[in-house]
Amino acid sequence: DDVRIQETSIRALLGAFDPVFTVTPTFTRNSRTGSAATRDFTANASMQHSIRAGGGNYQVFLNNTRTENAFSQSQVTSGAVSGTSAIYSTNLGVRYTQPLFRNLKIDNTRRNLRIARRVLEQTDADFRRQTVEIIAQVQRAYWDLVFNLRDQQNRVENLNLAKENLRQVEAKITEGAAAPLARAEVETELANREGDVLQATEQVARTENALKQLILKDATSAEWTMSFVPTD
Repeated sequence: DDVRIQETSIRALLGAFDPVFTVTPTFTRNSRTGSAATRDFTANASMQHSIRAGGGNYQVFLNNTRTENAFSQSQVTSGAVSGTSAIYSTNLGVRYTQPLFRNLKIDNTRRNLRIARRVLEQTDADFRRQTVEIIAQVQRAYWDLVFNLRDQQNRVENLNLAKENLRQVEAKITEGAAAPLARAEVETELANREGDVLQATEQVARTENALKQLILKDATSAEWTMSFVPTD
């Protein structure tokens, strides 16, 4: 979104170099005491365009004017004149303005445009950097989950080994081949292994939630209740 906003601001600044068409129609009715009313019409059209290189601008204009002459009421009544007398005039021209020193190399619009492009480059670089960082975070979270799942498997195997060791010790005690004190030592080791499995299970849940926070967009997604099983 930041990149798109900055691109939009650049397009807005480039609008200063778009051609501008202007049409101004004007109608005027003049009424004086003792004279016939006159109607004047003016239609001026122009196009102005700023040139980015050099800071110059040109204007093409076409002015059209229709002006009526005013006659006294006595002239109209006596028949000295009849109808209306109008004068038409048209002006077509081109005006070009090119600064010699001021704003020749840079002006305020081109300055703001350069700044906006630099900001766009920085914004795009920030977006790419953030994207790379997020991808790296997802990869680290994935491999952390792989490591913790393997660690959990190892601790479960150690727990099963401790249980098998306890079974063998109890069999030896029953047969009289081992002292009852050996059972307490193995039971302590078994309790330690069970604690290790609980810690490993908790760590798996933490790393799995960290991975889900990075890849799940919807907080109410059903995938939050699922277990992720890495395949790589």
